[in-house]
Amino acid sequence: MSFYHRALRLIAVALALINLVTCLALDQREWLVYFDPMIILVVVFPAFVIALPALPFLRPLGRGDSPVVDQLWLAFITLMLLGLEAFWFLMIALGTFCRDPNMTFYWPWEPRVAKLVPLNSFNLSEWIWILQFERPTPENPLIREAFGLLLLAMYLFVAPLAAAWLSGIREIASFWRACACWGCIQLLTLILLKVFLCWSVNLKYLVAFPEWFLNI
Repeated sequence: MSFYHRALRLIAVALALINLVTCLALDQREWLVYFDPMIILVVVFPAFVIALPALPFLRPLGRGDSPVVDQLWLAFITLMLLGLEAFWFLMIALGTFCRDPNMTFYWPWEPRVAKLVPLNSFNLSEWIWILQFERPTPENPLIREAFGLLLLAMYLFVAPLAAAWLSGIREIASFWRACACWGCIQLLTLILLKVFLCWSVNLKYLVAFPEWFLNI
């Protein structure tokens, strides 16, 4: 194991402790704009406290990897750690300095006067059934959210398993470590993608089950 890899693991442990403390001590209300409270507690916070720091410990590579592949892997994980950690603190800064108690967004230089900003957000199921198929959303929630569930299944399970298998991994231990690493990466990038979809096209939820208080 190289010195750089050891240092990266120490940094990951430090980030895990920092993120755990900031979860408890700093303003996290910005996440409530994009996710339900239960999703924040069981998905978002564990992703930044556990999944992100775990990446340097999960090398999805078989034995006999070339030094070039090793260096590319370490560079990729470094970018993941630094980039997503910066995003974590960006969300804290937005919630602390740009949101008032009513969750209205103000830029730091903008006067805090009462304002009403219309936001036409929509769920993925509404966009598909109403805008594309031009018909009401089905009453059966599983049928209504079938497209979102299929996309999530392909994104979270099919893609990482296929990538791990196609990467030439044959040993069981290496295969499952690769799957764990891909799962962490997919979870973190899904959170990032969900926030950017909300910023760009006002997408509210990929999968919405208000009947069961489960929205993603």
